[in-house]
Amino acid sequence: MSGLQILGAGLGRTGTLSMKQALEDLGFDPCHHMEETFSHPRPNQKFLFQNILEEKNKEAALEALFGGYKAMVDYPGCMFYEDFMQMNPDAKVILTVRDSPEAWVKSVNATIFQVHGASNWFSWTFRKFVRKLASPAHIP
Repeated sequence: MSGLQILGAGLGRTGTLSMKQALEDLGFDPCHHMEETFSHPRPNQKFLFQNILEEKNKEAALEALFGGYKAMVDYPGCMFYEDFMQMNPDAKVILTVRDSPEAWVKSVNATIFQVHGASNWFSWTFRKFVRKLASPAHIP
């Protein structure tokens, strides 16, 4: 994938919207953030995310969703930071974090989980991502 120079590996609610603005101010514009999936949706967006999670034409789907961006932070891109690292070996990786896991849970419960009900595609995608993180391959 050409173009992605900055990869945000931090989860949402870790300062990613501020990071997006800072990166764009520094010239890494456009920067993909979750808000892009609502304000500038790509054609067949849901289908492409399903393909990525099911490992079907993953690289082509990532290119279709994130092509043209110079940077990526927040969901859904952070879910695929390892893939982006392989596809963009010269890209720099930024990890944003909260003060504690408890602070992060409190924040997502008050925001993301309130806005995105269990029936929409984001919740489905997020659940798949959490299961991936909880898999034995990700446990040190």
